[in-house]
Order: sequence, then C-alpha cells, then structure tokens
Amino acid sequence: MRKLLWFRAARPIPPGLWSYHIDAGTHLPGGALTEGGNLYAWLQSTYRLTRTSDDDLAAMAPDAHGLTFLPALGGTRSPDYDPHARGTIHGLGYASTPAQIVRAPMEGVACRLSDVAGRLPLADDATFIASGRALLASHAWPQILADALGRPLLLEDIRAGSSARGAALLALRAAGLGVSLEPVAQRLVEPTPGHHDAYRAACARMGRLTRVLREEREAVR
Repeated sequence: MRKLLWFRAARPIPPGLWSYHIDAGTHLPGGALTEGGNLYAWLQSTYRLTRTSDDDLAAMAPDAHGLTFLPALGGTRSPDYDPHARGTIHGLGYASTPAQIVRAPMEGVACRLSDVAGRLPLADDATFIASGRALLASHAWPQILADALGRPLLLEDIRAGSSARGAALLALRAAGLGVSLEPVAQRLVEPTPGHHDAYRAACARMGRLTRVLREEREAVR
C-alpha cells in the first residue's frame, strides 16, 4: 500500500517520506509500507477469513477490542524505516476473540497509512484514492482506512500496480502528453462521524508502543 501526492515546485521532502523527481518542477512525494497485502494474506491463512467473518469485522466499533497491534511482521518502511522491527500484539485477555485479533492489525495498518498521510502537504478538500487486491477484497478494511484518515476514500478498481501506474501517468503529463489522471473509480467510502477521534487515540497509543519497543531493542544491541 502506498500514498502518493503530486505537486509542482521544489519543496522539502517531509521527514520519513521519499519523492519521485518527475522533472525540474514536479515532485511526487509519498511513503511505502511493507504491511498490506502480505499481512492480509497472513490473516486469511491463519484465521481462515471468509466473507461472513469479514462482515463481522465490519460490524465492530473502532478500537473496541482494546488491543494494540504493531503490524511490522517483516520490518517497517515509511516513515521510520526499521528492518529489525517485528509485529507485536498488546492487551490480550481471556475475553479476546479471533475477530478482534484480526481487526486489530487491520486498524494498525490504517494507523500507519494515516501517519504517512499526515506528513503530506494536503489540501483541506483532498480525497484519497486507494486500491490493491487486499483492500478491494475486504468490506471492512476500506471503512477502517477512511475512518482512520478522517477523509473520503475513493476505491480504484485496480488490483495491482496502481502506484506504478500513477507515477507513469504523472511522468507522461509532465512530459506534455495529454493523458487523463482520472481514477478508475469503484466506490466512494465516507468516514463515519466520530470514528476518526477514536482512531486518533488508537494511533497515538500505537506510536507510544512502537517507540518503547524500539528503545528497548536498541538498548540491548
């Protein structure tokens, strides 16, 4: 999963992000995650996700499970670039259910994307465009992501390679070719009122746990 933003003129790249240099005045900053499709595939194989179980996930209230899941099963990329990080789940109790354990990492990925998005110089009326096989396969995840971002989310019906496609289109536009940048839209997901505040608290808790574990790991080295 990636988030990209196109702007003209030379601006400093926000901390923790990178930029494609399209031409002398056009830059494409963004961030990349190792979580997303890989994590969803792991959840599917481990917890045997079905359409029914996905509907159950969608019916859950945001951060109602009390779990904090750091989805760094294979290290992290944006914004902290820590290949030694590993996944962690905190807050398990006897009342924890498989559905809660599945929803927590999906919310964790949404928090990481929200962190990346918060570093981008966005217009107040910006709408995020999202795609990817895992995101489109889930009914619950797009709503979780829209709520964590606190902005409308336009799902683009492209299963793979959407980031590369977007970069190529912007490069062609910068070269003077009249290509269309309109998304191949599937549906618009609006954030649920009140849910963004719940995710802001959950993301802050996730950030604190990330820092504590990183400090402990670095102290051991």
